[in-house]
Amino acid sequence: MARYKRRFLKLRNQGDFLVPWKSGVTDIRSGTHLMMEMEVTIKEKLKEKFGENAYYGRNSLVGAAQEVVASDVINWEYIFRVANTGFPTNIAVWKTSGPR
Repeated sequence: MARYKRRFLKLRNQGDFLVPWKSGVTDIRSGTHLMMEMEVTIKEKLKEKFGENAYYGRNSLVGAAQEVVASDVINWEYIFRVANTGFPTNIAVWKTSGPR
């Protein structure tokens, strides 16, 4: 890190930067999971610093996941029933004629 010290100091002189830090995260198993953890931490820090004026951007991984879960395209009731009981019923996974 010592060889990058001048670069970091030069950047620091250009204004405030958000540097979220999270330690002890041992359950991350994929790059996507890492990105989602980073996104959540960055949003938390932005909210701490800017409160209601925080801008989180237009797109996010968490937002995309929330849209899929909130969508009625997938029959979540069926999926959780099978996951909890291990027995599928005659309810279709897709509420429409098939995947889109």
